[in-house]
Amino acid sequence: MRRIDIVKRAGRNLKQAKLRTILTALAIAVGATTISMAFAAGKGGRSYIDSLAGKIGDQKSISVWRKASVEPVDIYELKSANEEKQKTEEEITQENIEKSSFSQEDVDRLSKVEGVKAVNPSVALSMKSARLENGEKIAVSAVVKTDEQPMEVSESELKNNSILPDGKVLAPKSFAKAVKMTEKDLIGKKVIFEFRKDNDEIFEKSFEIAAVDKGKTDTQFSYPNSFWLSNKDGLEIAKNQSPGEKMSFYSISVNVKDDADVSQVKNSILNLENGERYNATSFADSYETVNTALNIATAGLVGFGVLAILASVFGIINTQYISVLERTSQIGLMKSLGAKKSDVSKMFRYESAWIGFLGGIIGVAVAFVGTLILNPVIEKIGIKTAEVGGNLLQMDFLASGIMVVGLILVAVASGYFPARKASRMNPIEALRTE
Repeated sequence: MRRIDIVKRAGRNLKQAKLRTILTALAIAVGATTISMAFAAGKGGRSYIDSLAGKIGDQKSISVWRKASVEPVDIYELKSANEEKQKTEEEITQENIEKSSFSQEDVDRLSKVEGVKAVNPSVALSMKSARLENGEKIAVSAVVKTDEQPMEVSESELKNNSILPDGKVLAPKSFAKAVKMTEKDLIGKKVIFEFRKDNDEIFEKSFEIAAVDKGKTDTQFSYPNSFWLSNKDGLEIAKNQSPGEKMSFYSISVNVKDDADVSQVKNSILNLENGERYNATSFADSYETVNTALNIATAGLVGFGVLAILASVFGIINTQYISVLERTSQIGLMKSLGAKKSDVSKMFRYESAWIGFLGGIIGVAVAFVGTLILNPVIEKIGIKTAEVGGNLLQMDFLASGIMVVGLILVAVASGYFPARKASRMNPIEALRTE
């Protein structure tokens, strides 16, 4: 018999036992749906993480801090009365600050590491207020931009939203509301900041507003309602706040060159000074950790689906054995008319393949409908996936297609023994069966 004829006959045989075929295919569809939904969650989750990572962290940036052992202050410990040997709580605190902070020497040392594009020390700015020329003073804060993470803006004259030029700032959307202006009207305006020195003296510095942020978003996790300044401007202001004092920094952001590997640069930093001075971490590390957790969760869901499919294997075997018993006389007639053992075996294997195919297609279809229903629900419960450009559940049709092929192969393997039994029947004995 031709292969195409055997396939068609297998399909007709399944139609004659529609209910049994559908129930067996649905058993397979349960596992197929679980696996397809796992693929959809994995693909959507990775897309969400990739989009979110592009908004909340610079993957070419490394955060560096001191590896220092600080001396604890025990308020219940009695100390020596000898003034020369006694160390006050203030002295211990000051020593601990020095041990955990950076100096300019650290900045210079890190700048020489191969692959480093820029070293931006972090400084805290004591800002009192901001105002437009002849305008009301508004209580607001200012922070320094130390990486090249793109800024989310509603209005901008910047050519590159990743970089703030010296002398220009990004204003919070709330400032536009406070001064009763639109974000567009703020662009190009002069803003005057008041900063407080360590001795409580106030000094002013003016900047040009180059951009306005989007305001509150689900991807904004820090520094709300703050002006953003360039690192150079921030350092200059910090020096003015503490005139005459040696500059120190509580952390450093290292920007890596585009063609350099972040992990290699990080390891080079960790190995400086015999590995005893610096700790370092990159956003890429956190990103990889989250991706690993997502892959594990996806694999777990796929595992449940595989268990469901393994359970359905016994359903296929049982269905095919029943089919063999019901069609014993038909098998005998086919053999007596010249059908080969291989033809009979193929017919039952193709029936199994049809069941696997139907189960897989039903599972993929159910999963697809499920994503259409669940994505709007996910948005409504507060996960604003649209804000980072996609749905949390995204069908992976390539993976689902491969899964359907896999189910066909599993079904064929499951029908091997029933098919073998049918092919070995004695045609004379089979025809005697009623």
